[in-house]
Amino acid sequence: MNIDVDERGLILLKEVYVGVLLETSEGNQLGVVMRDDTFELAVPKLGRRYRINMKTGQIYDLHSVSIPITREIDPVMYKAIQIQERYVSKKENKK
Repeated sequence: MNIDVDERGLILLKEVYVGVLLETSEGNQLGVVMRDDTFELAVPKLGRRYRINMKTGQIYDLHSVSIPITREIDPVMYKAIQIQERYVSKKENKK
């Protein structure tokens, strides 16, 4: 992984082949996974994944495709989703 700063002062990550998980102070999470020619986004709390077409800008819901999540998602991102699901499940059971 290469880390740099662009001309606008934004953090620039290159050659990131492991998922990155961003989290707000409220616990909202967004996962980003770099693919060969595109990116995938994951919303762990919802168990949703999306792929971006970099030529058209269209975002595709990967749940409309009949491929199990374990085959397509990056292993690190999959693990993060599993951990999040366990956390949410435990939290709901305490209510």
